[in-house]
Amino acid sequence: MLKLLIFLIAYACATPIQPKAELENYRLPEGAVTVSKYDIELRIEDNFFEENQFGGIVSIWFTNLQATNEIKLHANWIRFSETKLFRIDVNQEDEDVEIPVDLTQDNFSSDVDTDVLTVESTEILAPDTKYRLYFVYDADLRTNEMYGFYKSYYLGPDEQKTYLGTTQFQPTSARKAFPCFDEPGYKATFDIKIRRPKELLPLVLGNTEGTDEEDLEDPNFLVTTFATTPIMSTYLIAFIVSNFNCTESPENPIHSVCSRTAAAPQRAVAVDIGPKLISAMETITDIKYLDSGIGKMHQVAIPDFSAGAMENWGLLTYRETALLYDPEQSSNSYKQSIQNIISHEIAHMWFGNLVTCKWWSNTFLNEGFATLYQYLATAAVETTWELDKQFVTAQVQPMLVIDAAPLAAALTQEAYTQAQVSSRFASVSYNKGGSIFRMLQHVMGVSNFNQGLNRYLNDNKFGATVPEDLWNGIEPSIPANILPEGTNLSKVMDNWINKAGFPLLHVEYTDGTITITQKRFVIADDPDPNDVWYVPIAYTLSTDVDKFEDTSARAWLLPTTPLVITTDLGDSDWIILNNQQIGYYRVQYDDDLLNRIEAVLKSENIDDIHVLNRAHLVDDIYNLAKINVYKYARVFELLDFLKNEISYYPWNSALAAFSNMLSRTGDERIREALSSHILDLMQTVYESVPFDERKDDDQIYTFNRVQIITWACRLNLPDCVDKAVAAFGNYVSTKVKPDKNLKSVIYCNGLRHSTNIRTDWDFLWSEYSSTTLATEQATILSALGCATDAEVLNEFLTKSITVDAGIRQQDASSVFSSVYTQNPEGVDIAYDFLISNWREISEYYGSMNALNNLFSGLAARFTREEQVQKLRDFLDNLEAGFPETVATAAIEALASAEANLKLTAAFEQQLIEFFELDTEVTSNSTTTTSPSPGSPTTPTTTPAPSTGGSTSLTFGITSAVSTLLILYYQFLLHSVGASQFSTQKCESVNAEMLKLLIFLIAYACATPIEPKADPQDRLPEGSVAIEKYDIELRIEENFFEENQFGGIVSIWFTNLQATNEIKLHANGITFSETKLFRVTGTEANPVETDVVLTEESFLSDNDTDVLTVVSTTQLEANANYRLYFVYSAELRTSEMYGFYKSYYIGTDGQKKFLGTTQFQPTSARKAFPCFDEPEYKAIFDIKIRRPKELLPLALGNTKATTDQEDLADTNFVTATFETTPIMSTYLIAFIVSDFEFENQLTEFFKRDSDSTDSSSDSNTESNSDPSTDSSSDSTTESSSEPSTDSSSDSTTESSSEPSTDSSSDSTTESSSEPTTDSSSDSTTESSSEPTTDSSSDSTTESSSEPSTDSNSDSTTESSSEPTADPSSDPTADPSSDPTSDPSDSSSDDTSDPGSTSAPTDAPDGSASLTIGMTSVVSTLLVLCYQFLF
Repeated sequence: MLKLLIFLIAYACATPIQPKAELENYRLPEGAVTVSKYDIELRIEDNFFEENQFGGIVSIWFTNLQATNEIKLHANWIRFSETKLFRIDVNQEDEDVEIPVDLTQDNFSSDVDTDVLTVESTEILAPDTKYRLYFVYDADLRTNEMYGFYKSYYLGPDEQKTYLGTTQFQPTSARKAFPCFDEPGYKATFDIKIRRPKELLPLVLGNTEGTDEEDLEDPNFLVTTFATTPIMSTYLIAFIVSNFNCTESPENPIHSVCSRTAAAPQRAVAVDIGPKLISAMETITDIKYLDSGIGKMHQVAIPDFSAGAMENWGLLTYRETALLYDPEQSSNSYKQSIQNIISHEIAHMWFGNLVTCKWWSNTFLNEGFATLYQYLATAAVETTWELDKQFVTAQVQPMLVIDAAPLAAALTQEAYTQAQVSSRFASVSYNKGGSIFRMLQHVMGVSNFNQGLNRYLNDNKFGATVPEDLWNGIEPSIPANILPEGTNLSKVMDNWINKAGFPLLHVEYTDGTITITQKRFVIADDPDPNDVWYVPIAYTLSTDVDKFEDTSARAWLLPTTPLVITTDLGDSDWIILNNQQIGYYRVQYDDDLLNRIEAVLKSENIDDIHVLNRAHLVDDIYNLAKINVYKYARVFELLDFLKNEISYYPWNSALAAFSNMLSRTGDERIREALSSHILDLMQTVYESVPFDERKDDDQIYTFNRVQIITWACRLNLPDCVDKAVAAFGNYVSTKVKPDKNLKSVIYCNGLRHSTNIRTDWDFLWSEYSSTTLATEQATILSALGCATDAEVLNEFLTKSITVDAGIRQQDASSVFSSVYTQNPEGVDIAYDFLISNWREISEYYGSMNALNNLFSGLAARFTREEQVQKLRDFLDNLEAGFPETVATAAIEALASAEANLKLTAAFEQQLIEFFELDTEVTSNSTTTTSPSPGSPTTPTTTPAPSTGGSTSLTFGITSAVSTLLILYYQFLLHSVGASQFSTQKCESVNAEMLKLLIFLIAYACATPIEPKADPQDRLPEGSVAIEKYDIELRIEENFFEENQFGGIVSIWFTNLQATNEIKLHANGITFSETKLFRVTGTEANPVETDVVLTEESFLSDNDTDVLTVVSTTQLEANANYRLYFVYSAELRTSEMYGFYKSYYIGTDGQKKFLGTTQFQPTSARKAFPCFDEPEYKAIFDIKIRRPKELLPLALGNTKATTDQEDLADTNFVTATFETTPIMSTYLIAFIVSDFEFENQLTEFFKRDSDSTDSSSDSNTESNSDPSTDSSSDSTTESSSEPSTDSSSDSTTESSSEPSTDSSSDSTTESSSEPTTDSSSDSTTESSSEPTTDSSSDSTTESSSEPSTDSNSDSTTESSSEPTADPSSDPTADPSSDPTSDPSDSSSDDTSDPGSTSAPTDAPDGSASLTIGMTSVVSTLLVLCYQFLF
């Protein structure tokens, strides 16, 4: 338990959690609307590919379900020029009549984090009433990502780029192309039109059939109108504008395959297989494809595509490697991969499109079925490929490795943010989902299962579902007595989908009784005894006639009781569980049973054990050794049967194990001994698949031949290497392509063993550059990393991040993996390149996620202490600007690498003993002896990166704590031993050290440290000197209704450096005019020359607020300039910073509004553009024009002249304030109100002077009733100044500022949103009454804002885009290295730790503090400390 506690606490400290209330802001409100129809018109101009923009007009018909004045939907970086709302009534003729609904503003913008677009009306919308939303907008054709509506290209015959526009909307990117309710549960029909230049883009494809008409306005344009779609989700919408052409299937005219014209000959396989797979799925589901109303199917190969493929309804899109096939050049594995991927996407037409998961937390309802049927539907067409068997080694076994992690994800898991949604598109949803469905299919029988699926699909067609809907559809088709007594399907399946992991079954034979028990299989941890399952047991006895054929459940292992099977086993009899590995679990046999099984494996009766169960035994015993159930000597003893094994599946499992072993050691003596041992085992199987004996029509023979020859050459078997090198030499000299199925082996070994690497590598690079066949490019790109020359590999890596070098952005990361996976030397080369070029890599990849993966992928292959030390040194001296999310990933990778070194020590020691090597440590090895259990050594801790002056990134304690805990956790496990840990006394793990560790961690978690600010957040030092601001604010009569004001600002400054950029600050300001002038002449007679800017107006950075004004020419150093802005900005209503709105209750009982300011420390930028740092001082001339009746009084820093009546409108007056002294922006202030100047301010100051009570029981009052906390001796109310109560040691600031009660260690900050206090499990709402935190010793009142309990000190947010179908990755084919790790995944996390120190003026009153885990963690640790010691 202690190990699990420490591990979970480490994870919690490293990964702060956003409060659920805040996370739910990413979701649309449940039960608010039902959407019925979209009408979308996209308008593409001649300059589409130059401007990278398009226009749109969208109408959305919906039924409002709740009384509200808000409609929430999604939009991402869409610029609206018109927004309207109409209520739809029915007249006497039963016709729809639209009545305009007034909105609070002309246009709205979406939240930059959640993408939620809130359209507000001035009236309450009626429930159960139909409405129509109408938008006119323009949006970007995305060029820096492959999501939304994005730009791709290919090289034409003239070697010039030809562009196209295509889409990828899954899971959250439809909102990037048009405003929509972008969640899968919001289904509707879609009517879509696309207007485009007919010469530029002759072909337009959509989900349904389209018809072209010449545009009435311009005959050079065509308008394509698509047929109405079925009811469907937004993420399935797709359209492509290109000059592609298509090939129609002769057998089925509704099916066509499209691509660039030059690739037309490579479409044949897809053209042929598509209709057959549609027919196979129609047979399985008993539902016709065309019954949906979609009308057709196009499959399109896209040159740039981030996902493997995408199931857009009626318009399936693919990478070229996943759709296009050349029978002469592309391997058998590519052909199977292409057909599997097509099958996967076609299966989605039923599972995902016709019936869709309601929300991404249940993504497995879509992807699990598609993964299962990508094998089974293809198997119905390709009957000799053994795809049902391949599922075991390709899907089940790799998933069991991933699912064994202590923090593995369950099939069903909450997801809110875009990053969390992306994380659901991982192996667990695909591989595990498919494996669980396969298990259920065999438990109830295939025909019964198909019948249940038909019911599920028909009951829910065009709808969205949750798992319970699936079980309700399937259960009536389950025969009686199949499920355990007293259960139903929902109960049986509950833990399989809601718990992570899987069971390990222990099988023991004693005196005629076989007893089966279960516990969770988990790496590096003790399992939770509550993790148990209903496990279907299919087993075979040696006496059975039809061995292993019955895959139904002969018995059930229940969660709470062992399963007992009574049978007498003779001396040579045996039992094997999990026929054909149908069940999703591992099996551990007692020594007697394992010996009986081993005897059969090593006998001539080996075929008595099914080939899949032989593979199952290999996979299980190796993974059981990894958790110390077996010694590695026992593993090698059992695997000795491989000397006579020639079947593909056991060898596929064995090679995965051997690959993992080799990757875990850097000791060359061990690697050589292990390699020699593997080659000894391979002798028979190598002879069974000769290098020169092709049988391309035999799929499994070919796969076995490829994997065995690949490994024989990898292990330097002379016969294999000689033949591969000779074949490569022949290719170089004759240009005749080698055996298509051995290309990867021949290319790789030709370079690995080259005697002229420069010439050979350049030759293969030339072949890569000249071919247009995508599968050939992928094969060569992987092989180019096989070179061992550092200069060549560095050149290769450089090409991968160089624009127009020939490597597409989508393939860049595969270059790195080819370098560090093909040769041990490549790990150091790739790592050195990474740390030297991380900026360029980050910019080219365009995703922090990719950079995270590089660090984690490389660190996972570290086998030497010096490699780990390099990473430590890098983190200790981080450069300025290094992304914090990547640094966090690198720290976690370092912690994992250090822990792996300790695991490696024990592993290496066992191999040294088995191979009888001496114990001398080699230069390439970390260690070759394991620490003795009796004398544990303290593990090396991972230091948090040092501050390193201005060029190093500062990290909080939590990263260091997490690393320390993970390492200490590993130490406890592996120095004491997993099986002995629970009974070991505290003294044997150094109790005093453990006590100190827990105490320090509790303190660290309770007091996180703010990360050092990114230097890019600051204005560049020494760039300008500011002289003067001229500010005119213009307030209209609807000031307090529209909550907006206008401004005209001039800023005179001296430029100090030659540059074409001026950086200043602006927040939430919309500029209509931006100009820059060069100022010469004298002060009395200045001469201004216009400086041309790159744009008419600019936008500030959403995160830093930095506004960069860019000129087309270089600005002179030590020259004078004037910036000029015309803008509009918000009167803030959700915070008390910037220029904000306040009110008081007048004598008539009505609210009286005023506008006032709070600029310290960084909020002047919210009212006017400025150099908003305190050192940038200047003088200020300020004018405020306002309605004289509404706002008779205007106050500023200096005395105002008599109000001047406005010449244009006598209802307005302008206050002109005297020039200020030289001062900072944060000290500027102004107030516009109807205050009576003398009387009210005199009373104000009188009241303030009387308000201080120095006694220990003090009451600080203002104009409202005090709030009282009966548990406190002090009551503190909202005041214009902070008041101090010495008895409670708490300080409370005014209502616009946060307050801190030091006695409760909590910080309360003003916020526009209620947040949850986890200590009381309640929500504090915004109110005019004070809010009381019952866990605190003080009461803090915030006049119009809710309070936030800072039990949370940090917020974690992620952003990344998913790969829609990882199971469709064509690089993961059976002929490649079977050991590639499918579990590699990460996300971009950004932490924003809070502080528990005394309050300062909060930089953003609207940002609520996050309730994370650190306070809970600290409490938990202290309690643990007290309990243990």
